Amino acid sequence: SSVQSAEAELTAARRRIETLETELCDMREQWQSTEEANTAMAGDFQRVLRERGAIDAMKNLLLPAAAAAKAATATAKPPPQATATPKAMPKATPKVGSSGKRAGGVRRR
Repeated sequence: SSVQSAEAELTAARRRIETLETELCDMREQWQSTEEANTAMAGDFQRVLRERGAIDAMKNLLLPAAAAAKAATATAKPPPQATATPKAMPKATPKVGSSGKRAGGVRRR
């Protein structure tokens, strides 16, 4: 009876070891996928930092030029305003007595 009890405990212990090994394998896979995701995110982060650096460099180049252009336009004399308003086109008046002609000057038959 004590032998049977020991065998049952041994079987239960083997099942528990198998379960723990499966859980450990799952954890390793999860850790590996997390590491891969972290590596990908680190690469994305480095790319964003490089792009940000490039944007900042462009700003540093363009801002002084934009400020100079703004200052130049502020001190420049404004262009003369056109005071004469263009004349409106005269309205087309219908011809009176078109001697039976249709549009395009074609006579009726």
